[in-house]
This record gives sequence, structure tokens and C-alpha cells, in this order.
Amino acid sequence: MSTQSTRLSALQSCHTLRLGTGIAGFALTLLSAAVSAQSLPPSWTQSWLAPTTLGASSPVATAATPDAGFIQLNHGYEAASNTRVIGLVQYNANGQLRWSSVSTNFNADPNIYPAIAVGSNGSASIVFRNKLSFSQSELVIRSYELSSGQLRWEKRVPELDSFSASKYGVQMQANNEIAVLRQEQGDVTLTRISDTGAQHADIRVLTPGRDELSDISAVAPATGGIAFAFVTEIQNGESVIHLVKYGANGVLEFDQTDSGGTTPCVSFPVRLRQDGSGNFLLGRGTLASLVNNVGTLGYRLQKRAANGQVLWTRNEVDFPANDFAVNANGEIAIVHNISAQINVAKISADGMALWTRQYHGDQGFASSTNAALTIGATGDVRITSFNKPAWPDNNIAHAVEWRNEGALCTETLLQTGSMPLVYPQQFIEQNEAWAVTGMHQSNPSAPSTASIFRFPNARPCTAEKLMGESFEAVEQPVPAPDVVAH
Repeated sequence: MSTQSTRLSALQSCHTLRLGTGIAGFALTLLSAAVSAQSLPPSWTQSWLAPTTLGASSPVATAATPDAGFIQLNHGYEAASNTRVIGLVQYNANGQLRWSSVSTNFNADPNIYPAIAVGSNGSASIVFRNKLSFSQSELVIRSYELSSGQLRWEKRVPELDSFSASKYGVQMQANNEIAVLRQEQGDVTLTRISDTGAQHADIRVLTPGRDELSDISAVAPATGGIAFAFVTEIQNGESVIHLVKYGANGVLEFDQTDSGGTTPCVSFPVRLRQDGSGNFLLGRGTLASLVNNVGTLGYRLQKRAANGQVLWTRNEVDFPANDFAVNANGEIAIVHNISAQINVAKISADGMALWTRQYHGDQGFASSTNAALTIGATGDVRITSFNKPAWPDNNIAHAVEWRNEGALCTETLLQTGSMPLVYPQQFIEQNEAWAVTGMHQSNPSAPSTASIFRFPNARPCTAEKLMGESFEAVEQPVPAPDVVAH
């Protein structure tokens, strides 16, 4: 196991964000999205509400299908039996409902996010927790035929830790094997199910400290196997991020750690992404202790090669990013959500900050609380803004898009009928389109619905560039030399 320790610095004051870039740093002014943007209506919108008392609720999991459609998994509630159930729906590329499936023999845990993955064999797999009693639960893994919605097989795996509040990591591997990650009694367990439903022996990853501070984030490399990341806190209080990779045969390929010398921030958990070249991108929120015992929130972003070698590291002080996204070219976008606005930064594949933007939403809105983020194949950056005005008591969500060079392009109100999207949760990129998914409240007395907003990719952008843009030459981030191998 190797430990990479990298110390970079950054500073943010007023509306200026100083982004550390290895040895050299530079400043870019956070520019408000003051130029009016065109509204881009979705090519179609779909919201799913099952019959009578059953409706989707937060959270929602969605995945793209090979034919540019979508499959969506929802937690639901059946009032008559006081039971939480599972709803599964599939739409084609034109937004037409292909099929839906409602399973009422479950008491799905609403505190645990469900997960969904699509394979190359015409199947989709879902994962959720089923509460059997106050102290007992099981992991339910199901495989469906994409064409018909027919259930292929189901596995139920008892959980050792029924009180864990972690989200599950689930990935469909290159050989259509399903890999599910979860936290159990302080450690990480990897469960692998074959394409036929046969369960392999579980793999237990022992952690040296507490891992309840972070979710598990996973990716399935094109070369096979699974890679995942999580954060622990060792006894001396120093935080450690773990990057572990197993091959398709279940053999450990590497287990590496990185310590930034800062405490992990539970509000901004670990994220693992992979670009088109197989490089890994790891991001996590940090809380640095200062000499006056005042903590400073920040974000640590690191790029590693497919073999785990560190390529560069960035520490963004006072930029506690909610999430980041990476496209196939390795370009990165990160989003920072604070009380009055959303800050967005774009970073090149070699770690240089290209531009930052600040979005305030509509005037009179008190806060922006939820954001989803994506970066397209051409470098366009898209976010959702969820705003809660002081009065009246209503919620409004926007989809905002910046062009590759940072020009504000579109700003679209997300709504279903007369009601806006309440919790935008996920962006999905496709070859010819992109989509926003999430949950939306129908009315105060009815169940909520799960929505998909699909947008076309080919469209004109008439918005002018923002004034006062400042781009400065910077040095490429480099890893610090203090590498210790164990």
C-alpha cells in the first residue's frame, strides 16, 4: 500500500476564488451569470405516478438505456398497508412509456438511496434495502429484461449492519457481473453476482478507522473489475481516502491511500469518476483545522492513472464542492452550493482551472439547496439550481448551461404541469441528448412523482460572452515529492 501526501494552498475572499495549481497558483474572478440566456425547452418531459395511493418519493435512481431511453427506480408508499414499495419504469428515446413494474412485497428503506445499472446484455439490475424488522434488513438485488420488464432473477443478501445510513455503490461490470458495495460494521463488503444470478464469495475490505463519515463511490473500468473509494479517519485524527481496485476475477489489483492531513467533511462525501482514458478522479470535501481552532471547508481533487499512479492533486480552500463531473476527454467541472448562489469551476484534464462562474438564480430567492452537475463531451457545463424563495412558500428549479469557453447559453425552468421539480438529483449524458431527473411534489395531499426532462444537444447558442473574463497563464499541477511506499 502506498501513501501520497500532497499539500497545496488556495484562498477565496469576497468574489475572488484562488485555485491552487501545484507550485503556482492563480486567481479568477467569480463572474455572475448576468447576461440573459435563452430558454431551452426540453424535447420531452415525463413524470410517473403509479395508480391510487402509490407514488414515487425521494430518492430516485435513473440510468440510460443503450437505445437512448431511460429506466428509473423509485421508492414508493402504499397508504393502505403502510408499506414502502418499489416502482420501476422504462421510457424510450421519445419519452413513451414502455413498461412499468410495481413490487408491493417490500418495505424499502427510504433512508437508503436505491441504485440501478444497465448491462450490455439487454438487462438492468437494481439494488435497494428491505427492512425486515427494527434490527434486521436485507440487500435485494434484482435483474430485469430491458425489452419487457420481466424479472430474470432475484438475490436477497442479509445485512450485518442494519442501521448503516450509507448509500450503496452498484456497478454493472464489463462481463455483466453485478458488483455491490456497502458498509458493514465499520468495514466495506463487496458482493458480486454473476449474469445468471450466482453469488460469489463476498470480499471484505478491512478499514483501519471509522468509515461512517463517507459514502462509497464506485466505477466499473472498461478493462473489467471494479474500483471504489471511501474515506476513513485513523486514530491520530488524520483523514485517509482509499482507492481500491479488483479485477474481473475478484483478484485485488491495488489498494492505495491518500492523506491530505485534513478531516473529511461528511456534508461533501467522496466521489470517484473515470475519464475515457481510464484515469481515476477522486474528490472529497475537507475540513482544515486552523491555528485559532476555526475550521475551513475545502475540496481535494486528485487524478490518478489507471494503475493508481498520482498525476496531480488540487486543494481548493473555501470551495467545499458538492460534486464534480468529468467527461471522456478528462475535463472536469465542480460545483459549490452556498446560501445565496452556486459557484461552478471548470478544470482542464491536466489540472488547470479554466474559468469560474457564479449563478444566483431568480431575484428574491432565499437559498439554493440542491444541485446536480454534468460536463458534456464538447466541454459544456450544466447544473441545476434548486431555489427556495422567502415568499411564497414554493420551490423552483432551473437547468443552466455554459458553453465550453464559459459563455452563458441557456437557462430553463424545470417544471411538470404547473409544479416545478423539487429535488433535481441526477444528470444523464447521451450521444444526442442530456437529461435531468428528480422528484416533484404533485400537491400537498398527493404522492410525489419522479420526473425526467430530456434536452437536445444540437442547438444554437446566441448568448454573448460574459464581460470581464480573466484568463491567466498557470503552471500544471504536480504531485508533491513526499511519496512513501509501504
